[in-house]
Order: sequence, then C-alpha cells, then structure tokens
Amino acid sequence: MTRKALFRRAFPATALLLALAAFAPVTVAAAELLCRPSTDFCAEVSGAYAQDARFFAPDTEGRYLIDIPSLSVSVLLNLKTKMVFTVPRSKMEREAGDSIVRLDDPNPSELPSSALSIDGEVMRFRIDRSEVRVLKGHDCQSIVTPTSTAAPVTNDPSARRCLHQDARPLTATSVCTKGAYLKNSCDAPVVVVLQTTQHLTSGTLPQTSTIVLPPGADRSLGCVWSSGAMAPTVYEVLAATFLPGKTVSEHRDRAATNP
Repeated sequence: MTRKALFRRAFPATALLLALAAFAPVTVAAAELLCRPSTDFCAEVSGAYAQDARFFAPDTEGRYLIDIPSLSVSVLLNLKTKMVFTVPRSKMEREAGDSIVRLDDPNPSELPSSALSIDGEVMRFRIDRSEVRVLKGHDCQSIVTPTSTAAPVTNDPSARRCLHQDARPLTATSVCTKGAYLKNSCDAPVVVVLQTTQHLTSGTLPQTSTIVLPPGADRSLGCVWSSGAMAPTVYEVLAATFLPGKTVSEHRDRAATNP
C-alpha cells in the first residue's frame, strides 16, 4: 500500500477538513444594537432647545443613541466610560417611523470621540464648537425662543423674586468645570429674558433669549467657564414676568411672601 493510501486511511477527508478548520481565522459577526425611542431625555444645543433631537435607548443599559439633525450628527453616549462617540448615519438602519433603529455595535477605537461630563441629571459634551446639554425629559418643557420673535416681556419685580441663580462646580473635564443654574421657586411659570455673554478668543459673543421656567424648575443655563474662553460666561436676567393666565394676581401675591 502506498504512503498516500495509508495517509487517507489514517485521516479521512472529514477529519482532515475539521483539522484545517481549527486553524482557519474565525469571523465573529458584530453585535447588533436594537435602539427604541426614548422620551426620558431632551437636548439643548448652545443654549437653545433642540426640538429635532431624537433619543433612542439600546437594549444594553448605560448607553443612549442621540440623533441631532441640526448638527448633522448622531452620537452614542456611554455613561459608564463617560465618552461620546460619533456614529456614521450609514451604519444606522431605521424602521418605519423610527420605531426601531438598528446599529452595529461600533468599535470605539474606530470612531471620533469626546468626553462626557455628568453632573447630577445634566450631561454635556461638545460637537465641534457647539455644546450639547442633555436634560431629563420633564425639564424640556421650558420654551426657548429668540427675543426678536417673542412678545415683549414687562419686568415684574414679583416674578423676579421667584428666580434664584447660582454657580455649581462640575466634575473636572476638559470642557467645563463650573455650571450656571436658574431656579424658579414659585408655583407658577415665569417668563425670563436672559442675556448670555461669552468671552471667547475670537471676541465677546452676547446672545439674548426668552425662557419659560415651569413651576419649581431648576434649569441649567450652561457653562460658566469653558475651554477656550478668555473670561467667565455671564448670565444676566434682563426681565421676568409670570406667564399670562387667569391667576396672575394670585401668583404675584404668593411671590410677595416667597423668601
């Protein structure tokens, strides 16, 4: 019997194929994230409420997918590692009505990333020159519009007494170390005309907006001192009044006794 015949008898074809397969490279399919719509959060971009931002919660906890059309970007937040990853939209498969968004679990080393700052219920990160803040869904009832399109706000001392502004330290990151907050301590909505003045290397950037603070709301206004700034950002209340309604006089009476 020839050596070739002996080899075939000792190693049948099926056994030989199995042996070779053991040394072949193994290809593992990427895990797929099934992301479902979530109303737990909302987003602000550079201080303005981003109504077009959509939130999706993957099956795995500790991560959120945010689609922000106004910035032409989608990002994946990892709350455990405090990182934000930019996800190419070509990697996202949407079902009708965005009832489910399918996404191949990305390799973080292959995606642009930035730091995620978490302070209580407020998360923030940067996309290019824009600061994105993520708030709890109930905090997004506030309405933010440019004052050029809003009705004139008459200054009401009673409404101003409802407002309390303070600065709070944040977890140190390369983005921001201190945040500004404005609280409405009354049980009535307050309309606030707010002027934000940033001091950047390119110059001073003032911006005025009208904000409606719901009763008892504690709103994050933005970063007091961000990277690249020449001086702290100033948040100044120019005017405040109660949101028009049938019980405005009652609101004023209660505000007068508010400490």
